[in-house]
Amino acid sequence: MRLILPLKAFQKAAEFFGGKAALKQDDLAAVIRDMIKGIVILVGHAQQVGKAVGRVLRAVAVFFVDDYLIYICIQMQFRTIQTVIGGSAGKQIPDDALVRLVERVRPAAEAMSDVPTEFEIITALGMLWFAEEKCDIVVLEVGLGGTLDSTNVIDPPECAVITALGMDHVKELGPTLADIAAAKAGIIKPGSPVVSYGGVPEADAVIARTAEEKHAPLTVVDFSRLNVEGGSLDAVAFDFDGLDGIRLPLIGSYQPKNAALAITVLRVLRGRGWDIHDSAIRTGLEQVSWPGRFELLRHAPAFLLDGSHNAHGMRATVQSLRDRFPGQKFVFLLSIMADKDVDEMLALLLPLAEQFVTVAAHTPRAMPAETLAEHIRARGGRAEAAADIPAGVARAVELGGDGPVCALGTLYFSGDVRQAFARLTAE
Repeated sequence: MRLILPLKAFQKAAEFFGGKAALKQDDLAAVIRDMIKGIVILVGHAQQVGKAVGRVLRAVAVFFVDDYLIYICIQMQFRTIQTVIGGSAGKQIPDDALVRLVERVRPAAEAMSDVPTEFEIITALGMLWFAEEKCDIVVLEVGLGGTLDSTNVIDPPECAVITALGMDHVKELGPTLADIAAAKAGIIKPGSPVVSYGGVPEADAVIARTAEEKHAPLTVVDFSRLNVEGGSLDAVAFDFDGLDGIRLPLIGSYQPKNAALAITVLRVLRGRGWDIHDSAIRTGLEQVSWPGRFELLRHAPAFLLDGSHNAHGMRATVQSLRDRFPGQKFVFLLSIMADKDVDEMLALLLPLAEQFVTVAAHTPRAMPAETLAEHIRARGGRAEAAADIPAGVARAVELGGDGPVCALGTLYFSGDVRQAFARLTAE
């Protein structure tokens, strides 16, 4: 889910934090009022879409806030925070700038009677950084849902974008697709265009009704105009809406549809006066990258890192594995949050599994490695638990031999897996 919006002064952000503080947040309000003088794109999910949009528009800043960012907040790993709060062309926020921004926000946050969450603090940090950089446009991704998310305090956007929906965060958003769609439709603002991925009638009806109530022009992606020409471990080729022969370096089978959504958003922005040429769209798509999304860390033998963390995402990943590695079995390095639909996710993976190595990501939400291994064994799979993520990476690579290995199940362990694999292969 995504929004693309003009930033006036982010007064609503100030009001949001001020309201939480029972009128004692003048300092934080003042900080946020200084924030933005450009355009923002608020993004809900399907991160690769926002990344593509940001690159094509040559965005000054891209800020993604999702489960991965929540992990970053908890761990307070500056390098990872820097990756998420990015600047022009994907540059990381400098160390000294991040520290300085924290010191600006800290007094106001500490004075709040209702202490802000890490997520809210990082959101404020990101917005402050964009203000200092005098952003022309910002891609801002919602963390969870939309209506009540801390990012959803901005003024009406240039475009609200709702990506493919699945059954996730049901405890917070509701038990049905209609409930989830209603929460995500909260980013739709009066008079601002909406682009929707579509394809789920129950959810589509909610989004269409909300758009009509808000007098927000709705565009649903026309996938009948998408033709996927083929895919490899290097790129996926496709045609869409007059753009032919695009080679997308995001190799998941589902990525051409995400790219089609991004292109549709850009067409809408063009209609609102943005000078976006087809050549810029092509360049952006053909240069896009998104770590942790069906990312190939090594070609041969293949080692993949994927952030699918619910049944909806796992289903797409499994199809991509079948498409890119036909007939092959995998060693899976797996970590899953205990509050996810573990049984359904395992049911999708087991037919492709040669062996599982389980680990626990560094978050209290993670299912213990041995518990996860027991779940797998109870369903007839072969699994062993590793003491930590580096040990799990090493064991999965050992078991994989010349065959493919895929690390997946959560974004929370993406950074640790990447680092462990890099150290292992450097030895």
